Amino acid sequence: MTDRAGRCSFCGAATRGPFATVQGLFTVLICIPCLEVRQAQPGTHFGLHDPGPFPAMTRADMRASLELLPSWVLAQKAAANRQLIAVTRQRLAAGEQVARMYQEPGLAWLERQAEAAEQLLAERQADDQDRRRGRQRRG
Repeated sequence: MTDRAGRCSFCGAATRGPFATVQGLFTVLICIPCLEVRQAQPGTHFGLHDPGPFPAMTRADMRASLELLPSWVLAQKAAANRQLIAVTRQRLAAGEQVARMYQEPGLAWLERQAEAAEQLLAERQADDQDRRRGRQRRG
Protein backbone atom coordinates (compact mmCIF):
# COMPACT_ATOMS: atom_id res chain seq x y z
CA MET A 1 0.00 0.00 0.00
CA THR A 2 1.12 3.51 -0.70
CA ASP A 3 -0.27 6.94 0.10
CA ARG A 4 1.54 8.70 -2.71
CA ALA A 5 -0.40 10.89 -5.10
CA GLY A 6 -1.27 9.28 -8.38
CA ARG A 7 -3.96 8.03 -10.70
CA CYS A 8 -5.72 4.67 -10.40
CA SER A 9 -4.80 2.54 -13.41
CA PHE A 10 -8.30 1.02 -13.46
CA CYS A 11 -10.80 3.86 -12.96
CA GLY A 12 -8.49 6.79 -13.69
CA ALA A 13 -9.28 8.60 -10.42
CA ALA A 14 -6.57 11.03 -9.41
CA THR A 15 -6.33 10.83 -5.63
CA ARG A 16 -3.79 10.79 -2.87
CA GLY A 17 -4.20 7.09 -2.23
CA PRO A 18 -4.17 4.84 -0.54
CA PHE A 19 -3.22 2.70 -3.49
CA ALA A 20 -2.24 -0.94 -3.70
CA THR A 21 0.35 -1.93 -6.27
CA VAL A 22 -0.41 -4.72 -8.73
CA GLN A 23 2.69 -6.58 -9.86
CA GLY A 24 2.85 -8.20 -13.25
CA LEU A 25 4.68 -7.34 -16.42
CA PHE A 26 4.72 -3.82 -15.00
CA THR A 27 3.50 -2.20 -11.78
CA VAL A 28 0.22 -0.30 -11.71
CA LEU A 29 -1.67 1.52 -8.98
CA ILE A 30 -5.19 0.52 -7.98
CA CYS A 31 -7.41 2.52 -5.63
CA ILE A 32 -9.15 0.76 -2.76
CA PRO A 33 -12.69 0.94 -4.29
CA CYS A 34 -11.43 -0.67 -7.52
CA LEU A 35 -9.53 -3.27 -5.51
CA GLU A 36 -12.71 -4.13 -3.60
CA VAL A 37 -14.67 -4.54 -6.83
CA ARG A 38 -11.97 -6.74 -8.33
CA GLN A 39 -11.98 -8.95 -5.27
CA ALA A 40 -15.78 -9.33 -5.30
CA GLN A 41 -16.99 -12.73 -4.22
CA PRO A 42 -18.38 -15.21 -6.78
CA GLY A 43 -22.09 -14.79 -7.30
CA THR A 44 -21.87 -11.00 -7.20
CA HIS A 45 -22.29 -8.68 -10.17
CA PHE A 46 -18.62 -9.10 -11.09
CA GLY A 47 -18.20 -12.70 -9.97
CA LEU A 48 -19.49 -14.13 -13.26
CA HIS A 49 -16.03 -14.28 -14.84
CA ASP A 50 -12.67 -14.16 -13.15
CA PRO A 51 -11.12 -11.10 -14.76
CA GLY A 52 -7.67 -12.09 -13.62
CA PRO A 53 -5.64 -8.93 -13.19
CA PHE A 54 -7.92 -6.94 -15.50
CA PRO A 55 -10.77 -4.61 -14.47
CA ALA A 56 -13.92 -6.41 -13.36
CA MET A 57 -16.59 -5.58 -15.93
CA THR A 58 -19.82 -7.06 -17.14
CA ARG A 59 -20.14 -7.59 -20.87
CA ALA A 60 -22.37 -4.49 -20.99
CA ASP A 61 -19.71 -2.44 -19.18
CA MET A 62 -17.04 -3.70 -21.55
CA ARG A 63 -19.17 -2.92 -24.60
CA ALA A 64 -19.99 0.55 -23.29
CA SER A 65 -16.28 1.31 -22.89
CA LEU A 66 -15.51 0.02 -26.39
CA GLU A 67 -18.34 2.06 -27.95
CA LEU A 68 -16.28 5.17 -27.20
CA LEU A 69 -13.55 4.06 -29.61
CA PRO A 70 -13.53 4.77 -33.36
CA SER A 71 -13.90 1.75 -35.64
CA TRP A 72 -10.28 1.76 -36.80
CA VAL A 73 -9.12 1.58 -33.16
CA LEU A 74 -11.57 -1.25 -32.42
CA ALA A 75 -10.25 -3.23 -35.38
CA GLN A 76 -6.64 -2.80 -34.25
CA LYS A 77 -7.51 -3.61 -30.63
CA ALA A 78 -9.34 -6.81 -31.57
CA ALA A 79 -6.49 -7.91 -33.86
CA ALA A 80 -3.85 -7.14 -31.23
CA ASN A 81 -5.82 -9.03 -28.57
CA ARG A 82 -6.21 -12.07 -30.86
CA GLN A 83 -2.50 -12.06 -31.70
CA LEU A 84 -1.48 -11.71 -28.04
CA ILE A 85 -3.84 -14.53 -27.05
CA ALA A 86 -2.48 -16.88 -29.72
CA VAL A 87 1.18 -16.22 -28.92
CA THR A 88 0.64 -16.43 -25.17
CA ARG A 89 -1.31 -19.69 -25.39
CA GLN A 90 1.55 -21.18 -27.45
CA ARG A 91 4.00 -20.08 -24.76
CA LEU A 92 1.82 -21.57 -22.02
CA ALA A 93 1.47 -24.84 -23.95
CA ALA A 94 5.26 -24.99 -24.26
CA GLY A 95 5.56 -24.59 -20.49
CA GLU A 96 7.08 -21.12 -20.66
CA GLN A 97 6.47 -18.56 -17.93
CA VAL A 98 4.18 -15.63 -18.69
CA ALA A 99 3.20 -12.66 -16.56
CA ARG A 100 0.22 -13.27 -14.29
CA MET A 101 -1.96 -10.93 -16.34
CA TYR A 102 -1.45 -13.20 -19.37
CA GLN A 103 -2.38 -16.45 -17.67
CA GLU A 104 -5.72 -18.09 -18.47
CA PRO A 105 -8.12 -15.74 -16.60
CA GLY A 106 -6.46 -12.73 -18.20
CA LEU A 107 -6.53 -14.34 -21.64
CA ALA A 108 -10.22 -15.12 -21.22
CA TRP A 109 -10.84 -11.45 -20.37
CA LEU A 110 -8.91 -10.33 -23.45
CA GLU A 111 -10.88 -12.82 -25.55
CA ARG A 112 -14.20 -11.42 -24.27
CA GLN A 113 -12.95 -7.92 -25.08
CA ALA A 114 -11.94 -8.97 -28.61
CA GLU A 115 -15.35 -10.63 -29.14
CA ALA A 116 -17.16 -7.49 -27.96
CA ALA A 117 -15.03 -5.29 -30.23
CA GLU A 118 -15.62 -7.57 -33.23
CA GLN A 119 -19.37 -7.66 -32.60
CA LEU A 120 -19.49 -3.87 -32.30
CA LEU A 121 -17.48 -3.51 -35.54
CA ALA A 122 -19.85 -5.88 -37.38
CA GLU A 123 -22.84 -3.87 -36.18
CA ARG A 124 -21.23 -0.60 -37.29
CA GLN A 125 -20.42 -2.05 -40.71
CA ALA A 126 -24.01 -3.30 -41.12
CA ASP A 127 -25.32 0.15 -40.15
CA ASP A 128 -22.98 1.79 -42.69
CA GLN A 129 -24.22 -0.56 -45.44
CA ASP A 130 -27.85 0.16 -44.53
CA ARG A 131 -27.17 3.92 -44.76
CA ARG A 132 -25.46 3.52 -48.15
CA ARG A 133 -28.40 1.52 -49.47
CA GLY A 134 -30.77 4.20 -48.20
CA ARG A 135 -28.80 6.92 -50.02
CA GLN A 136 -28.72 4.90 -53.25
CA ARG A 137 -32.51 4.51 -53.19
CA ARG A 138 -33.02 8.23 -52.66
CA GLY A 139 -30.39 9.26 -55.21
